[in-house]
Amino acid sequence: MSKRVLIVGRLQERIDHLVKELREEGVEASGSADFDRVVALVAGGQVDAVAIGAGLEDAVRLPLAERLRADFPGVEVHVKPDRTGGPGAMLPFVKGIVAASRG
Repeated sequence: MSKRVLIVGRLQERIDHLVKELREEGVEASGSADFDRVVALVAGGQVDAVAIGAGLEDAVRLPLAERLRADFPGVEVHVKPDRTGGPGAMLPFVKGIVAASRG
């Protein structure tokens, strides 16, 4: 079974493009730049893993990751560790998360 991945980023249009690419490859993906929506989706049990992009400032993305980990311990939270590669680097990052679940 594939993980349901939620992508969190700064720009919704980039997130939407990434989600479209992932869905075309059979990955169950959704995404949002709205943090309240992110929390609602995770709380609703609609995701198994969250991928937080590097386009967000550390002062925003790290506390978000900590909150999600604390409030929803059953959900994997992955923070893209570097800013290299720009927005295009998020696709392989998310694919790595999905591949790890297929083990």
